[in-house]
Amino acid sequence: MAKNSAKLTRSYERYVLVIHTDEMFLDSVNVERFLKGASFNTTMITHAFLGLSYEPGKGYPAFPLELVRP
Repeated sequence: MAKNSAKLTRSYERYVLVIHTDEMFLDSVNVERFLKGASFNTTMITHAFLGLSYEPGKGYPAFPLELVRP
């Protein structure tokens, strides 16, 4: 059986996507403003997060992303 034609025989309860960025211009203040009201379409992923590098006094900020399933 070819790899692309194999059927998924096990379904997981959750599919989690974690995106990490070390972009120097993306700090927690800008990301929070950018993500306000944003949503992302998905058919498979159940939870998604955007994580940033260390910020003094804030640790490692992580933002849950709002996902929309059609």
